[in-house]
Amino acid sequence: MRYGGLLFTAWLSLSACHPGAADQAADQAAAQEPVVSLRLPTPTGPFGVGRTLRYWTDATRQRELPVWVYYPTARPATPAAADSVLPAAAWAQRYHAQLTRRLGAGAATALLGLRTTAQRQAPVAPAAQALPVLLFAPGLNWLPTDYSALLEELASQGYVVVAWAPPQYAGVVQLRNGQLLEGSGLHEHGPLVADFRFVRRQLDELNAAPDSPVRGRLNLSRVGAVGHSIGGTAAVGAAQAGALLGAVANLDGDFDEAETTGRLAQPVLYLTSEPPGLDGQPVETWEQQDRSEARRQRVWAQLQAPAPAAYRVRLPGFYHSNFQDAALLPPAAVPAKLRQHRFGRVDGAQGLRLTAELLTAFFDAELRGHAAEALPQVAQRHPAIRLEVRR
Repeated sequence: MRYGGLLFTAWLSLSACHPGAADQAADQAAAQEPVVSLRLPTPTGPFGVGRTLRYWTDATRQRELPVWVYYPTARPATPAAADSVLPAAAWAQRYHAQLTRRLGAGAATALLGLRTTAQRQAPVAPAAQALPVLLFAPGLNWLPTDYSALLEELASQGYVVVAWAPPQYAGVVQLRNGQLLEGSGLHEHGPLVADFRFVRRQLDELNAAPDSPVRGRLNLSRVGAVGHSIGGTAAVGAAQAGALLGAVANLDGDFDEAETTGRLAQPVLYLTSEPPGLDGQPVETWEQQDRSEARRQRVWAQLQAPAPAAYRVRLPGFYHSNFQDAALLPPAAVPAKLRQHRFGRVDGAQGLRLTAELLTAFFDAELRGHAAEALPQVAQRHPAIRLEVRR
């Protein structure tokens, strides 16, 4: 599976190393790798972006989730000082060591040095209408802050994005009391599906809490779910499990055969990357040349059948990490052996913009009632991609 292959195997083998040896290796790598200057793209939507961090505890599972809420604000007249994407120093330090093992020391420093374009606790944008909500879960071993470009762009388009760091799945999670929990590499869907359902229920609290920057502004009848890799698979699983969701999107997550037995009653969008090793091959030949792609299409055909509308977009030039901020790194910033099969040929910033365009068009149509032709129109503007539509 895409989420369980290269990333998961590499994480297990490296995390088994003695911590002292790993830290020493990271220090040596840092001395050898170039300094990289990196900046998040400016969101293109009509709104500015605010961000707040909250902690929610599911008492039934004794599970605490750090939750970032990104939301639309009035566009500031002048940019204000912004936070680091992961501002907690101890959390960032521990996570730096993990990113170093995955991407190299220079890349880790650049990614954790990114400044968010979102303003902390900024007032929500004044508007007559309530705001639709998107729930977001990251891929295995990653944090929501590794998708800052995508989440901030969605917020700038008028969505409240609620994204959490799932313990056991995320590389490291810092709880409210400061405790740092290392990820276990868990790759079962069940706990993440339960997270989606819990976070969906918590929206009532977010909409009512006196200290919530979006108090009274959420449209709880217009809620969608999206995730990357295992997070995307779990989003669909939550929809199948009866979570109150109006639409769901999966960014390059593989489905198990078990997902084909559940009934999907919501519109679904599935964005998938190019199979490694098929650079430049026509999309129409992918299934014949790659067994994983053939399986992916077979499972998708069964899963989407009961959905009221289904869209699959194949993205030539994308690899699995092209949905993350790490795609913004210049090729020289990541050692070749770590970059291989992680980032495709597409320009990182352009790939993230296209992903945001596709998600916005889909959720605008399914949650806001905009024209259903918006997604095909995006595909027409990007003729390299392949869109399959069933309504």
